Amino acid sequence: MINYTPINEYIGIRLNHSYDEIMSFTNDELQNLLYTYKIILIKNWNNLSPTQIVNFSKKFGDIWTDQLYKRFQENVAYDDNGTPYSIYNNQLWKRLSGELPWHTDVANEPGCERYPSRLLYCTELPSHYIGLQTEVSNMAFAYNELSESDKDFYSSVYFTHQSWQKVGTNLIDLPAIGVHPYTGEKFLRLNRVGSSLGWITQWYKVNNDNTRSCYNIVSLDEIVTKLSEQYKYSHNWEVGDVLIFSNWATVHRKGLGTIYDDSTGARSFIRLTINPGFNIVA
Repeated sequence: MINYTPINEYIGIRLNHSYDEIMSFTNDELQNLLYTYKIILIKNWNNLSPTQIVNFSKKFGDIWTDQLYKRFQENVAYDDNGTPYSIYNNQLWKRLSGELPWHTDVANEPGCERYPSRLLYCTELPSHYIGLQTEVSNMAFAYNELSESDKDFYSSVYFTHQSWQKVGTNLIDLPAIGVHPYTGEKFLRLNRVGSSLGWITQWYKVNNDNTRSCYNIVSLDEIVTKLSEQYKYSHNWEVGDVLIFSNWATVHRKGLGTIYDDSTGARSFIRLTINPGFNIVA
C-alpha cells in the first residue's frame, strides 16, 4: 500500500517511502496518484544517480527524446543507459531572482504531446538566498470553485494560443474549459498571457449568432494571477527533494527571490519531461 499525506487542501501529496519501496509500486498506482492529485513530492532522496531518477521517471510515461530537449533549448545529459535528461543549472543571479509568470508547458506545440509531466530532482542550492519557490496551482479546483454564472460564461469562451517557441505561429483556438483525459475533471485552460513569449494572445466569447466578442487581454492576465495564487502549493527546495507535477489541469511558475552577493553554488536540478502515461482523448 502506498503511504502518502496531502500537501494542502488544493493540490498534491507527499509520498513517505524510500526509493526502493516506491520502485516496487506499479506504474498504474503511481500514475493514478499523479493525475488525481497533480503533484507528487518526495523528501530526502539524497545522492541518487541520474540513472535512478530516470528509472523512477519512467514509472509515469515515456521520457522525452534528446531531440525534444534540444528543440526547447534544454541542456541535455545522458544516464548510464544512454537515456536523455535535462540539467537545469543556473548561476545567473539576475535571472534566478526574477519571477517567471504562471504558465503551462507545451499546451499546443506541433509534434509534442499536450501537457507533459515535469520532474525536478534538486541536487544543489545557493548557499545564501531566500524565496525562489516552485509553485503549482490546481485549475480543476479553481473551476469547481467558480459560481454557476461564471461556469456558464466560460462555457462559451475560447483562448487563442500561439507557439511556445516562435511568436505568431501555430495559432489555435481552444475552449476555456478543458476535460482531463484521465480523471474526467473539468478545468480552466489558463496559461501565460501576452503577445510575445506568451501562450494566450486573445480571448473571446462566441455569441448565439456565431459572432465573437473579444475581451481585454489584461483582464485575463489578472484572472490567471488571481486564481493561480488562490489554489497553489509553494515548494521551498531542499537538496534531495523530488517534485513531479502534471501539466494537465495545472499552471506553475518560479516565484520571486533574492540571492545574496556572498552566496556560492548553483540552483541545480535533474529535470525530466514525461509524456502522459494514458491515451489522450481531449
